[in-house]
Amino acid sequence: MKILIGIISARHASRYPYVSLRRRELHGGPLDFRFVVGGDQDKELGDTLYVPCDDTRPYMVLKNQALFRYALSHNYDFCFRTCDDTMVFPERLQEAHLEQYDYAGNMPAKIQCGPVKIPMRYLDYMNGGCGIWLSRKAMEMLVADEWKGPIRKFPDNLDMGFGLHLNMEPWDWDDRWIGEVLKGNLTWDDPKRVNAFEAYVLNGINVYENDLVFFNDDPNLPVSIHDPGREKKAGIKTAKEWEEMQKSANLP
Repeated sequence: MKILIGIISARHASRYPYVSLRRRELHGGPLDFRFVVGGDQDKELGDTLYVPCDDTRPYMVLKNQALFRYALSHNYDFCFRTCDDTMVFPERLQEAHLEQYDYAGNMPAKIQCGPVKIPMRYLDYMNGGCGIWLSRKAMEMLVADEWKGPIRKFPDNLDMGFGLHLNMEPWDWDDRWIGEVLKGNLTWDDPKRVNAFEAYVLNGINVYENDLVFFNDDPNLPVSIHDPGREKKAGIKTAKEWEEMQKSANLP
């Protein structure tokens, strides 16, 4: 089983301290890893993939697609896609027995019904902050998707179930995009949206959702921890400085 840890980042002063930490944590570990940032041309430099796209948050989908193309072309069976402010524990990831799933993680928007937590309609996708597990099958679907850009018109007052309604921001964030593609890009009123997992299953995607594995307060248990509270310090100001720091990175 060949697993790639893919870390979405950006060439910005606030991101480099995180990148430096992740590099030191993962270097020499049992799993390969690659950072993905926006750039002027498509290239691989050390442990970083440069994608010729806008480097700001609304265009993160393009970085995701580039990461998945890389994983597929280099014969990885799975990709664990995270953000640069996520601490990953590779050994735990290997021991989590996720290989039977196409799409795994933590759906953060849930309603508590007694001992059961039920994901809310339209927000039933995995939280990218704590990491998203994807199979080759899932990555192939995501690479093949013709993304229409970051601005998307959502219906007003979406019925989330449980008597709740939501007006969504007009940004097609990458986490939501991943979930929608793997559900089959359903229309807003498709009846398969009633059940949080039905659409995925009917689209051939085997799903696993577990907040204890992916989002746990006990640091000794989860496969990853989102935003470990590291201080963000200004370190670089330009793309050229970023590339120079990447080239001269002192690996442990």
